Amino acid sequence: MEDGKYMETRQPPLTNARGVSGRLAVAAAVGLIVLLSSCSWKERDNLVRDGYADLRQVNFWDNSLVRLSGGWRFWPSELIAPADVPGRLARGDSSVMKVPGSWQDLGLFEPADNLMTGGTLALALDLPPGESNWAVRLTDAYSACSLYANGDLIAEIGSVSSDPRRYIPRKGCETGLFSTPDGKVLLVMHVANFSLPHTGTWDSPRLGTVNTISKKRTADSIRTSLVSGAMIFMGIYHLVLFLLSRKNKTTLVFSVICILMAVRNLMMGERIMVPLFSPDEIGWRISYVVEHLSVHMCIALFFAFFRMIFPDEVRKAPLVAIYSICGAWAFLEIFTPPMICHRILPYFECFVLVAALYALFVVVVAAFYGREGAVIILIGVGLMVITVANDVLLSNGLIESVYLTSFGMFLFTFSQSFFLSRQAVNISCALDRNVRDLERLNTSLERFIPREMLNYLGKESIVDVQLGNFIEERMSVFFLDIRNFTTRSEAMSPDENFRFINTFLEKFGPLVRKHGGKQRDGWQFDF
Repeated sequence: MEDGKYMETRQPPLTNARGVSGRLAVAAAVGLIVLLSSCSWKERDNLVRDGYADLRQVNFWDNSLVRLSGGWRFWPSELIAPADVPGRLARGDSSVMKVPGSWQDLGLFEPADNLMTGGTLALALDLPPGESNWAVRLTDAYSACSLYANGDLIAEIGSVSSDPRRYIPRKGCETGLFSTPDGKVLLVMHVANFSLPHTGTWDSPRLGTVNTISKKRTADSIRTSLVSGAMIFMGIYHLVLFLLSRKNKTTLVFSVICILMAVRNLMMGERIMVPLFSPDEIGWRISYVVEHLSVHMCIALFFAFFRMIFPDEVRKAPLVAIYSICGAWAFLEIFTPPMICHRILPYFECFVLVAALYALFVVVVAAFYGREGAVIILIGVGLMVITVANDVLLSNGLIESVYLTSFGMFLFTFSQSFFLSRQAVNISCALDRNVRDLERLNTSLERFIPREMLNYLGKESIVDVQLGNFIEERMSVFFLDIRNFTTRSEAMSPDENFRFINTFLEKFGPLVRKHGGKQRDGWQFDF
């Protein structure tokens, strides 16, 4: 009742926060895709045949790059001096090896003495005239490599040597510059390996002009930094949410996933994080552990996350198996040398693929039963499964592609962040509704127990009033009766009675309150 009149109370409409958050998320995703797809580079491939590539017809001045993949001339277990390579080519004593490709993989129980510890690759190129300054982007091989152009060392990752005491493995990317006025160049690559159970190359060098290679390196570094920075900020944001409430553990698990995937992304691609490690075998060992565990341990964290949001779909037995296998792999990765533990890596990668498929199954079932956020998570998991399958097949030499797990993981973490944001929005909307409901309830209660009565008792709310609470004060009480009301009311209908009383209270109530009187109910006032 307001100013003595009975009023109808309506709940004001809530802001459509869910729709706003959805539009913001879509806008962010579209912006990110545009960013990642901008500054496109025309990359030519499959131009290398039998140790030779004729590139004179390639237009290198429109951001074109050539991926030097294909058949290079090959001498296994030899590090031939670059000056001697032309003679060896003339003798015809070389074979052809596909780049990228693994030259040898030791079996699970094969002795390390059988390992091919190195080799020499050679590629002759004819480049278009009119450009004398060229660049080659070299990615690390298994597990140290160097590149020569016309006999000059232009790039080296680690230290290549046939002597294990002088050999140093290393991860990273290097850009080699060279000049060739006549357009002819002979590239010679040395690869040495005493640390891993497989020898060879896992990626192809990229060739282009100095300007194009420089621009691509800068663009790739910026994109990697932006994606990694986005994942780090997502991780920190959800970590702060957990620290503030300490109730929703999904935010803690998700924050760790985001940070680990950011580390993984910084270890791949342009290897932005690799220079933080010492340039020796110990630094290489640590960087290898960080690179692998940053992604592999996310498998266990993913299922911990799924268990929290889909407890009915994630069964305990598969969860224990996944935790056990991930824990055993982490132990081997940390406490055994790569020569041993990396023989198991292909099997673990197959397990990762099976686990990803199981995750996809779990989310499909959750979506079928209409679980909250299941559709959003299904999209993220589906993209992650595709990228994981790509990387497993690429790692085992079954397809030619690029490593995409980091990008897939980013899309997955983005979908999870959107899911958690939706949860937060829904909670906020529910709180708003509860607050409005409480306000309406309090307003209704004040019709029967005025707030002044609570003030007399020294209480903030009706729920604070206990049985037996009382207070003694001197006060005056004013009683008012309407003359002949009983006779009048008997002659009126109920609706006319209510309108009569409300009309009286509308006139009389403000006067009482103006002079400090407190209306108790529809009939009594006190001063």
